[in-house]
Amino acid sequence: MSESTFGWPLQKVTVPMETQGACEKSDDDSKSWEVEEDEYASPLSRPGWPLLRVATSETMSTPGRKFEAKDVSVVEWVMGLPSRTTSVNLQLANELKFLIKKDSQGCRMFSYAEIRTATSQFSSDNLIGEGGCSSVYRGVLRCGKSVAVKILKVYKEAWDDFCLEAKFVSSIKHKHIVSLIGVCEEDENLVLVYELFPRGSLEENLHDCNDGSVLPWEVRFNVAVAVAEALNYLHNECPQPIIHRDVKSANILLSSDHQPQLSDFGLAIWGSVDSSYVISNDVVGTFGYMAPEYFMQGRVSDKVDVYAFGVVLLELLSGRKPVDVEAPKGQESLIKWARKLLKIGDLKALLDPKLRADYDIVQIRRMSMAASLCTNQSAQIRPNMRQVLKILGGETDANESDYYEAEDDSLLEADWNSVSEVSETKDDSISPSSSTDTASSAGKTPRLKLKDYLTIHDHQF
Repeated sequence: MSESTFGWPLQKVTVPMETQGACEKSDDDSKSWEVEEDEYASPLSRPGWPLLRVATSETMSTPGRKFEAKDVSVVEWVMGLPSRTTSVNLQLANELKFLIKKDSQGCRMFSYAEIRTATSQFSSDNLIGEGGCSSVYRGVLRCGKSVAVKILKVYKEAWDDFCLEAKFVSSIKHKHIVSLIGVCEEDENLVLVYELFPRGSLEENLHDCNDGSVLPWEVRFNVAVAVAEALNYLHNECPQPIIHRDVKSANILLSSDHQPQLSDFGLAIWGSVDSSYVISNDVVGTFGYMAPEYFMQGRVSDKVDVYAFGVVLLELLSGRKPVDVEAPKGQESLIKWARKLLKIGDLKALLDPKLRADYDIVQIRRMSMAASLCTNQSAQIRPNMRQVLKILGGETDANESDYYEAEDDSLLEADWNSVSEVSETKDDSISPSSSTDTASSAGKTPRLKLKDYLTIHDHQF
């Protein structure tokens, strides 16, 4: 059965090297350091090749003790559990205590017996996903509701990851973010229960349709806007910013009426509120979606999600996978292939041929512009999600105070090729021009009003 059947978002990773300590992070790896934007990490502090989470141990099959489920807040319940690690995360505990005072969306606690019954004793027929750190089963509750049951495997920080994911999802309230139904913790079994989306993931609907069906353009554009709204909520509207770190088409689930839900907060972390990014050695994610500064230097900011969202936009536009080893030579990487077409403005070659002529050209131009900006190699040049929403919506009457941050004066020109040239930059430092004017303004970041940028470039596509 396909790993992504029913749309449960799990990593599909092939690691071309030996991996040790899978699903196990060292004490050093769990640390992060806040860094100001003008400070650059030394080569010695760069983690280099990302260490993806790969399974090396099987789920412990411990019989569940008799237990009676209670209708209590999931956060309050978690706080009452004994510590599962020798290094107790005091900050996590304090945050959970704070959440006790709030409504956590009525999440309930399940007994392990209920989970076993719902999944037909974890029947292999109900296994719908297998990841490095968890397995996901299709289940049906006694009330008849279909659910996705995520069971964490045994690894060093499973307990902390379990608490964090439960805390993140139970405290988030947004129409385009998946809701947590409940949790279970018995005899080393850590379980998260989510709503099941039988229509599956965006990945399945774009890339794995064997019946010849095509996802309509109207649905694709609506998905783009809805997910942008969800990410804007996480980055700008939550009390403390949340960085998803695993935005991808497999983690976007579709309801029966194609309404998208951003899911899988297993890799989510708190964003920094007083610095531009943090440095983390815990570099995890999915190949094809990871921003270069995160992949190579461990820099984490909301721009990591922006980059991954840009890749999703390219998937929606082209119908192609981020990485496809079966693609023609030179087209295996969606980013590299699409960038060349965006540079010359050849949208016809970029578009999914299965769409034929059934699309809105204005929306195509807006999404192409957003995709190009979001996937820029320089994190500073990428727009934030609030700006992405304005680009997708064509809001050329943006507020006077809303600026698009640029690192290079070429962005102020009307020629679209200048934007594409900047997108070829390999890191966050843009080589200065030899002109006197540019040299005199070294160290400054040019700022272009978003409404002017949109007005200038809307006709370029």
